[in-house]
Amino acid sequence: MLTKISNLLTKFNDFLLVNTGKLLLSVFWGCLAYLIYDIAYLGNWQTLLWYPFVAFIGWVVISAFYHRALAHPSWECPDWLKYPFAFFAPGLGVTPAIVWCSLHREHHRHSDIEGKDPHGPAYSWWKNLHILLYNPKFMYSKNLLRDPLMVAQMKQYWSWFLISVASLYRYSVLVYGH
Repeated sequence: MLTKISNLLTKFNDFLLVNTGKLLLSVFWGCLAYLIYDIAYLGNWQTLLWYPFVAFIGWVVISAFYHRALAHPSWECPDWLKYPFAFFAPGLGVTPAIVWCSLHREHHRHSDIEGKDPHGPAYSWWKNLHILLYNPKFMYSKNLLRDPLMVAQMKQYWSWFLISVASLYRYSVLVYGH
C-alpha cells in the first residue's frame, strides 16, 4: 500500500516538475486577478502595502542569489542565507534555481541570436513574460545538478511553494490583520 502511494506521489511530482512553467504562469495570472478583485471590489488597499516587501525580497533572491551566486558565481552566498533563499524562492513565484540558471546561461551563450536566445530585448515583453514555457537545457547547469540543495529545491518545488506561501500569508495576517 505504501509503495503504491509513494509511486503515485512520485508520478504526481514528476507531472508538476514537467509543468512548472505553466503552473507558475497560472498562479501569476490568478494572483493578479485576485489583487484586482481585492482592491477594486473589496476596497482592500492594504494589499498594496504587502507588494513592495514581497517584490523586494523577490528581487534580492533573483539578483543576488540566482544571478550573482548561482548563474555567474561572482558572489559566494553564505550557507545560512542560501537555505532560506532556496526555500522561499518558490513562494515568491521564482522558478527552481536550476531552471532559472539554465535559461540565463543559455541566454548569455546565445545573446541576441534569433531562434537560439531564450529571452532578451529582441523579444516582446509578452514572450519574455512567458519564458517559463520554454524548456531549459540542463547542460548549462551541470554544477547545480550536483548541488543537493538545488536538486532538493527542484524536486520538492511545489511542496516548498505551498509551505512558503502559507508562511508569507501568515506573516501578512500578523502584520496587516487580514
